[in-house]
Amino acid sequence: MKLFHNRKLLSWMRTGVISIGAFTIGVYFERNGHLYADVGPTKSLSISTHGGDDVIDSPLSKPPQPLPSSSSSSHMAEISRFGFPSMDSLRSYKNFLLSYDRRNRVANWVLEYITNNDLISDDYNRQGIEFREDQSFHHYFRSTNHDYKGSGYDRGHLAAAGNYRSNPEHIKETYVLSNIAPQIGRGFNRDKWNDLEKYCRRKVRELKSSGIWICTGPLYLPQKDTTSGKHFINYEVIGHNHVAVPTHFFKVLLYPNNNGQWFMECFLMPNQVINDKKSLQSYRVNPEIIERSAGILLFNQIPRHQLHINP
Repeated sequence: MKLFHNRKLLSWMRTGVISIGAFTIGVYFERNGHLYADVGPTKSLSISTHGGDDVIDSPLSKPPQPLPSSSSSSHMAEISRFGFPSMDSLRSYKNFLLSYDRRNRVANWVLEYITNNDLISDDYNRQGIEFREDQSFHHYFRSTNHDYKGSGYDRGHLAAAGNYRSNPEHIKETYVLSNIAPQIGRGFNRDKWNDLEKYCRRKVRELKSSGIWICTGPLYLPQKDTTSGKHFINYEVIGHNHVAVPTHFFKVLLYPNNNGQWFMECFLMPNQVINDKKSLQSYRVNPEIIERSAGILLFNQIPRHQLHINP
């Protein structure tokens, strides 16, 4: 996977991705880290890049081999004999990673690393590129173009196509529907959200020699019912596959300056028509708001006290 141009950054980011996106795997193996190595029928975890769903290979013909360490471990082996119901659905593409929410049929988050070289192009053209299903997921959990048809929502990019204008193949990859979420069109996706994407690219060009990490994703935030005083999370679903319509979207930028200082900018926008006169800066939020709502930790390999947040 070609994600970064710097080996040191690649190593650091792999660690970050594990801590952000693969925490579920850690929960399963915190007390039984040897489970897969010792259990015959549950022999491997496959996190696919493009080659099929996240599955545990579980042949039914062989009896489970007992774990020698303890009776508790043996019982865990028996429980997991035929595999787990699910694992975190991670996918890697040439220029971005995503964690997919199979229940809502949209990504949990998409992670990018963009450099100035990604933005250089004499002929940026997206005409003729079609949105397509992500065949690496079981058809139960995919969104389709038909889900969006007549819904009134745009197919909104999380990893923006404009971030990869130097390579047509990379642009095409952003059109996979696992990288797409239902967004209000006029007034949001085509306007204020687009302004935010342009802001990210301007920041990349300003930095010149270094790149920017961008984490983008949907949120489903509660609202207070005026009658009962209780809080509810209400969101629409569209199409035959009930694709969730997020109430909000976040985008977080991480980048260093020439002096080695690290900066983080966090934006949170409602998925609704936004007045064009409202500034992007009014949508800056503390990263904790996004982290608590999304259930993730943002770039937590850098101590928070070393970050300049929303400078």
